[in-house]
Amino acid sequence: MESEFELVQALKSGNMDAWGIVYEKHSRALYAFISRHLYSKNSADVEDIVQTVFIRGFKVISTFELRSSLRAWLFGIANKVMLEYRSGRAGIIGRSGNILDIDVSLIADKIMDDISKTPEAQILKQDLINALLSAIKDLDITDQNVLRMRYWDGMSGKDMGTETSKSTRAVVNILFKARRKLAEDKRIRAAVQAV
Repeated sequence: MESEFELVQALKSGNMDAWGIVYEKHSRALYAFISRHLYSKNSADVEDIVQTVFIRGFKVISTFELRSSLRAWLFGIANKVMLEYRSGRAGIIGRSGNILDIDVSLIADKIMDDISKTPEAQILKQDLINALLSAIKDLDITDQNVLRMRYWDGMSGKDMGTETSKSTRAVVNILFKARRKLAEDKRIRAAVQAV
């Protein structure tokens, strides 16, 4: 892909290799930008926000028009996510109590917010948790391990890379794709709607 126009067309057609190129081109700059502007200097939070930016970009790439650069568009998404993060609405559940975005802002709100103690609400929450766990079990073992390292063990991208003998970028890309698969899982979407 020679031009940004060709890259955007590939993104809009769902080409995952194109998303890898975008991630390689822009993730470092986004990380530095978010790290500079975020009140929390926790690297895990910064990494979660970078991931959220790419997931949101993936979800709305069809609306992108070449009036600005792809980089500027991603930075605009980053600004919105940081504002949500600061106000506590971000949709990212990490080790610091922040968020994992797979439309998990919805799942997180529904699982973590104890809005109702009725038995019926508890059953719906359990169904949601079961759907998430079932979807994770259906992922390949590499995806499962990367999710476990990130969200259960609280490891940074660098630490995950060391643990798996892969580059940090490769591991973060695996994490991005695993989260996207979860976001698209029909069981999770159905459970979210039921709650």
